[in-house]
Amino acid sequence: TAKDETVTAPAPKSKSRPLLREFGNLCVSLGFSGGIAGLAFAFLVIAPWPDEGADLWAVNRLPAIVIEDRNGAEIAARG
Repeated sequence: TAKDETVTAPAPKSKSRPLLREFGNLCVSLGFSGGIAGLAFAFLVIAPWPDEGADLWAVNRLPAIVIEDRNGAEIAARG
């Protein structure tokens, strides 16, 4: 009969540790923040700075194509 049957509660689930999980999330977040700060330090502080009077927009490269005659004299330069 239905009245004589005993009802049992489901087995308890394993207890999660929310404090430990939050501490782990905090450590991961601080690790990422530290990595970003380290990269910023590397790019902004350690990297060499250009000279004060440096003309950074000057084109100081060789032309892409130089046409010479058989004696080595330059006929035209392009690029």
